[in-house]
Amino acid sequence: MKKWLAFFIVFTISAFFSAGMAMANGTITATVLYNGQPLQNAYIYLQRASQLPPREMYYMQAADILGPSDANGNIRASVPEGAYYVRITKRANSSSRLGPPYTGDYTWFYTGSPATITVTTNGVVALGAVNTEIYGGQSITISGTVKGSSGNPLAGWAVKATTAPCESGDWAYPHSFNECGAAKYPALTDSNGNYTITIKDTGTYYVYASPDLNFANTSYPGGYPTCATGVGCEACGGYFYYNCPINVTGAMTGENIVVPGY
Repeated sequence: MKKWLAFFIVFTISAFFSAGMAMANGTITATVLYNGQPLQNAYIYLQRASQLPPREMYYMQAADILGPSDANGNIRASVPEGAYYVRITKRANSSSRLGPPYTGDYTWFYTGSPATITVTTNGVVALGAVNTEIYGGQSITISGTVKGSSGNPLAGWAVKATTAPCESGDWAYPHSFNECGAAKYPALTDSNGNYTITIKDTGTYYVYASPDLNFANTSYPGGYPTCATGVGCEACGGYFYYNCPINVTGAMTGENIVVPGY
């Protein structure tokens, strides 16, 4: 009887403390967006207020990492009570949730006053709609070279990135710079055939090259160009248009274009 009573007392005390520990949690919620659209697979990074604020540093293994966000960008997670610096991140080019930032990461950090949030027992901290930005700034670059098939650089060529591919169809397009997508970003190659296009937002783009900045009546006598990410050639009468699709999540390098016949 005494053994059973002792066991009961120990079990009750243990259960009480376990319940107390479980009750010492609050909740953080957020809806993660980019350009107003839900961002899936983003994580909340928490760092105790007793530590230095991370700002442009990403958290190491000791940090609490919550998530990921679902298809609607929502995160809801249980958090021990306390004060935290908060950052929300989706890594663009890394499978690891740890380590330093990379250009192209989606990121946001809490900038209220005070600079930390406080999670209380059974309380809910609703961060609301969190609009992330691209780490490294909103200007993103696509760069590479334009060369002939013999390897000689093509200086003064025009390169553009567009938000939709060019299409054939009985000369349905005027074959000018103004075709192919609502947004168009141009650049010219230097004496070594190098180019850098600056775009504003991430997404899928199609890259083209032409000897004429207007892209009017571009003829490729040696056949259609090739590029690093693949080719989808559209033969428009005697002219060739080609689609080099790129999934841009950050600065893209090595988007090299080779033009036969030059």
